[in-house]
Amino acid sequence: MSDKLEVSFARSVSVKGGLAVLLQAKDGDGPSSADGVITAGAVARAAGIAEFKAKSMGVLDFIAPEDAAADRVVVVGLGASSDLVAYDCFRAGGTVASKIGS
Repeated sequence: MSDKLEVSFARSVSVKGGLAVLLQAKDGDGPSSADGVITAGAVARAAGIAEFKAKSMGVLDFIAPEDAAADRVVVVGLGASSDLVAYDCFRAGGTVASKIGS
């Protein structure tokens, strides 16, 4: 029997441990909704080390620093915001689902 997967969406959420999934457009300043989960500086440092450029469906997966609300962070790149189409939400969801169990 497989584990039950619980998914929720919110504008802002209080995270205490677990996995945080953030989305980032290539032409954006940083991941959306990172405030309260992890500092933008921590994401920027991890992105620099991994050479993450927020290309479409690219993934940055790292253990969060000690002061972060989450234990693990997955940032999914969306590519340029001007190139996004409705179908990309399904692609991003599939990308996230492929990383949840790993």
